[in-house]
Amino acid sequence: MDIEFIGLKSLNDEDAITINRVIRNEMKNLKREVPKSKLIIRIKKADIEGRRCRYSLQARLDNPSIQFSAQSEEWELPKAVHKIFGKLSNEIHRNFKD
Repeated sequence: MDIEFIGLKSLNDEDAITINRVIRNEMKNLKREVPKSKLIIRIKKADIEGRRCRYSLQARLDNPSIQFSAQSEEWELPKAVHKIFGKLSNEIHRNFKD
């Protein structure tokens, strides 16, 4: 499964390592559910001037037969990634219920 990141350069090195690690762990489940797909993740940072910044993630899973999308916003990057993969998984289960 191919992964494409948009906005990864806006993250510092520590955040980039964290997001890669969390996504690789979450991809194991997603590969089983929807093989032969491409995952596109858009990352945006907001409220950069304070001590913390808010992360906004948008994910799109392109499958040859259908397309899934999800988005999440959190103050912590790993939590945002886990949340977006949960939403993608729920959407996949909802569409392939039959």
